[in-house]
Amino acid sequence: MNQEIELKLDIAAEDASRLLAAKLFPGRRTSVHQDSLYFDTPDGLLQKGGLSLRIRTVKKRKVQTVKLAKAGVVLRGEWELPVLDDVPVLDGASPLKDFLGERGDDLRPLFRVENLRSLWTVRTADAAVEIALDRSTLRAGDRQAQRCEIELELQGGSPAVLFAWARDINTVVPARIGVLCKADVGYRLVQHIAGASKAEPLPLDATLSAGEAFRHIVHSCLRQYRLNEDILLTDSDRSAVHQARVALRRLRSALRLFRPMVKGRRHDRFAHDLQWLTRILGRARDIDVLLSEELPTDIQVLLHEARRKAYADVRAALESPRVRLLMIELTEWTETGRWRSKAKCRDLRDTPVATFARERLDALFHNLGHDGHHLDDMDEEERHTLRKKAKRLRYSTEFFASLYDAGKTRKQCVRFLAALEELQDRLGALTDRSMRQALFDELGLGTVAMPDDGKSAQAHAHMLASAQDALDQLVDCKKFWRDL
Repeated sequence: MNQEIELKLDIAAEDASRLLAAKLFPGRRTSVHQDSLYFDTPDGLLQKGGLSLRIRTVKKRKVQTVKLAKAGVVLRGEWELPVLDDVPVLDGASPLKDFLGERGDDLRPLFRVENLRSLWTVRTADAAVEIALDRSTLRAGDRQAQRCEIELELQGGSPAVLFAWARDINTVVPARIGVLCKADVGYRLVQHIAGASKAEPLPLDATLSAGEAFRHIVHSCLRQYRLNEDILLTDSDRSAVHQARVALRRLRSALRLFRPMVKGRRHDRFAHDLQWLTRILGRARDIDVLLSEELPTDIQVLLHEARRKAYADVRAALESPRVRLLMIELTEWTETGRWRSKAKCRDLRDTPVATFARERLDALFHNLGHDGHHLDDMDEEERHTLRKKAKRLRYSTEFFASLYDAGKTRKQCVRFLAALEELQDRLGALTDRSMRQALFDELGLGTVAMPDDGKSAQAHAHMLASAQDALDQLVDCKKFWRDL
């Protein structure tokens, strides 16, 4: 198996000519037409296993390529084999034969990618990088999609050189970290996947170290964010803004969760910038929530205007160099940052992920229970803080959930997460009224009567009792992470 070290950048199709005209890449440019056919079983067995299979034709020469896409944004496993025709070859040179078993005959062509690739090889004294500008058309039946991306593949030297090129490209045309390969786009086309993206399942192997687990978790959060960011760049989509905000909150929770291992000035700057971006998305999300309620017509008109401005602010932020560079540098830090080699953090970095999870979940749970045994003794701000702690515990538990995916432990994990979600919802109901009025004040709308205002005291008492019940049930849940 070859290990492919590459970085993908997404650019707009109309920016490709600008990039070529800038002559940013030294050396001779070569261009080649590629025609790739992607295969899988009808039930997507390869995709589910994190594998892709294609046969690519370039000038009558055909090469079969199997890729393993579970190593993160930068590192991918790859197996290549010359073939005679568009029929997959199953042999022992790649994991295909063992993985498919008796299902090899079920392989079918799923989609085709027609690509014009412009290629440069850039060599310096300490590194060599292959730079490819791809302008592709993907076809699946009567459906098709256009795609323009840059692939930076390291052929020698440090991966840091890939990010140096990414920054240079981003100064010429807007460039964003790519989280979808051509196979991903093709599968989404076949499966009619569109719209906002929730967090995908995060499979963590129990043999991973805490440091490697952190990389996988960050990449999962970045993927969710980028999929929703692409929607928000062209559409004021309420589901996409919600899921992009969730992705940023997950990312901030990951930085906080692993802070003892990755702390430093760059960590703190990323945390600050992510908080800034979360607030901008949060304003749009809060207005969307208000508009889902029954409100007087004049208030709705004012809120729709506030929504238009909030989404304009979202788009301005996402289109800014600050946000594009933030995601490039966050990816770079995750892959090549000093935290990966600091001697004083080595023991923590090399700790088995199950041990790290046990210690961190214990600490988060203790912090939650210690602060929240008597909700009626807390003011609204304290209950809001408790809700944020519950959310961090939930995200952290979800990060590590695949470690507890067997038998009784799996059921205990599912129950624990359900109890956490219930507590979040009930604490949210308690704080929604005050937070809603605060937003009305910020928008200059003053006091707005709501349909249930006449029975607010009774409703508040009921919600408080419900939240206390949810907290008590959570405290009584089995601490399943202690058994691994």
